[in-house]
Amino acid sequence: MTATDIKTDIHKKIDVLQDISVLNEIYALLDRQNLSKDFWDNLSAEQKADIEAGLQDLEAGRKKPYKEVLAKYGL
Repeated sequence: MTATDIKTDIHKKIDVLQDISVLNEIYALLDRQNLSKDFWDNLSAEQKADIEAGLQDLEAGRKKPYKEVLAKYGL
């Protein structure tokens, strides 16, 4: 199925959809996709803070890099 086929099919399904809550969910999903191509912009302040804290822990030597953990276990 090509991108054009998928878009056409989605358009047909949306045209007959009457449930406003489903339409709102679809709209919100599409709107989020268009807001930013960078996932960072879609994270909450708490999520960003957790990631930053993890990076600081990594830099301070309190965590092990993912590749190092994989290598340790032969993965």
